[in-house]
Amino acid sequence: MRTATWTKKHYGGKLMKKTVKALTLGLCLALGACALAACDGGKDPSGPADGYARVSFMDGTSQISYTDVELGGKVDRPTEDPSKKGYDFVRWYATPSYTIAFDFDMEIEKNTSVYAGFRSQAADDHTWFILGESQSSDLFKECGWKDVAQGTDPDNLPDEITLKKSETQGNLFTITADFYAGDKFQIVNTDDGWSNQIGYGYISPELQSAADDAQVKSGGGLGDGAKKANIQIGVSGNYTFSLYVDKDGKLTEVSYIRNGDAAELAVEFNYFIKGENITQWQDMVVPYTQFATEDWKTYELEIGMKENDEFMFLTTKRGDLTEATTGVNSSVMALATDADTAAAVEAPTGSPNFKIKGGEGTYKFTITEGDDDTVTLKAAKTADTLPEYDFYVKGNMNGDTSWTERHAMTLGDDGKYAIEMELAADDEFMITVAEKGDEDKVEVIGAGIKYANKTLISNQVDMTGANFKVTAADKFVIKIDPVSMLVEIEGEHDVVTWVTSIYGKVNGGTGWADGAKIDIKSDSATLSGSITQELKVGDEFGFRTCKNGQQKGWFNASKEGWTGCDGLEGTGNITVTTAGTYKFDFVIQADGTIVSVTASVVTE
Repeated sequence: MRTATWTKKHYGGKLMKKTVKALTLGLCLALGACALAACDGGKDPSGPADGYARVSFMDGTSQISYTDVELGGKVDRPTEDPSKKGYDFVRWYATPSYTIAFDFDMEIEKNTSVYAGFRSQAADDHTWFILGESQSSDLFKECGWKDVAQGTDPDNLPDEITLKKSETQGNLFTITADFYAGDKFQIVNTDDGWSNQIGYGYISPELQSAADDAQVKSGGGLGDGAKKANIQIGVSGNYTFSLYVDKDGKLTEVSYIRNGDAAELAVEFNYFIKGENITQWQDMVVPYTQFATEDWKTYELEIGMKENDEFMFLTTKRGDLTEATTGVNSSVMALATDADTAAAVEAPTGSPNFKIKGGEGTYKFTITEGDDDTVTLKAAKTADTLPEYDFYVKGNMNGDTSWTERHAMTLGDDGKYAIEMELAADDEFMITVAEKGDEDKVEVIGAGIKYANKTLISNQVDMTGANFKVTAADKFVIKIDPVSMLVEIEGEHDVVTWVTSIYGKVNGGTGWADGAKIDIKSDSATLSGSITQELKVGDEFGFRTCKNGQQKGWFNASKEGWTGCDGLEGTGNITVTTAGTYKFDFVIQADGTIVSVTASVVTE
């Protein structure tokens, strides 16, 4: 590394006396800039020598010092931090916006500016607190993501979510609590509310990480990936979060430290309903199907149910809202013996499911976990009609990027709400739900991607993001079932591919899985095809069709249209009695239903 020195070259051939140099440095200090090691003060009009790059240490637009570094070399961090009256030095930054910390291990290849980050020492008098969600603890139970208006009374805030103000440093606020993996939150104050929230983008640059095992990560949400993205806990633990407020509004930031493990929580469960009509037998681990609980012993859900609907329940461990679910049916859950329950539901003999007995309407279900590990279901019909809602489509569509205009859906003869729309490639949309007749259209149920019937979604619509996204311009019919809240989308020019396969314990396998399969497109002249499969004695199987990874059609020897052959037997699932290679010829309908399967032995 080459450091700057006073030379004739720097000052037009005139040697400067030490007194002049001292005066220059004194002037720098008087202006509030600190002289650093290897600092010559002022600007060098000639620039660096050939093969060198100049690194200028800046306070805003004013140069504090500079040093010349050989190209490909590294610049040393100044041995002393600069100082400025009324401010605390934070760190050196690579950008004048103070968003990226400067990396002193970086190889210098060109003239570079490094910016001193100063935070005002002026005391901040706001009351800061956290709002968010936790599927594991009750930290956010009282406030959650409440709508915080300006002027919120600090006395109404729970102590456990309020940041404590430092007694010695007026711009420092801290909170210490047990946080669990998946917890998400933002920091807000009672004066500004949601207009000035602090999200993941305010985390200190040294602590930001995109690693899968990061203790704290970006949780998306507001300003996804930017300043206002949710702060998400990646590793459970007891954390202290420190908020440093800059009254100048430039270097407000958050740091954190994991103090140790969080308290171990009791094993508790979330309950969700699942049924023939209510979810079309899909696992819908979503708020609409979730039971509410106050004590994790008694769970309640009021929801519309179709006549004779068969249903069961799903559980996930508290804190785990993934699709790793456990089924709960009448074999492990007993019906209560009260009259309302007896009139509302039944557990038919020979079936593992419960069944609606009281006809179509609105039902309230109560699940109670006993101290003796028993689980009881109580039910009551609360209305003879289904809950009524209004449904709307909104989004970034046809040039309207506001997401405020709602396009009303209308009730059709099939009992579903629908709308026909011309949409362009890259348009995004979602469906919102409001109480019937609500002129303000206040959204009461989220009906987005997780509520979609994946088997009935256009192949011209992408479902991987937060919204439905159009991949090719077309005319679409968008529908929603007002009971299950499941969305269907059909494009005028859809080309549906049905994956038709043998499914079961095949070729000696012990678990049910797909064997040979064929893709059949719905625009084919005839929806037919064939597969061959080597089978062993004892193999057991049937056939199925899938769309978007979801099973639609199921077929075995119990169905009309089955034509077997020697070596295969069974009146339900098919069992192999003679090992060999078999051919199966399919005919399916446009909706994926298997019409017939003809089996034959492949001979060499």
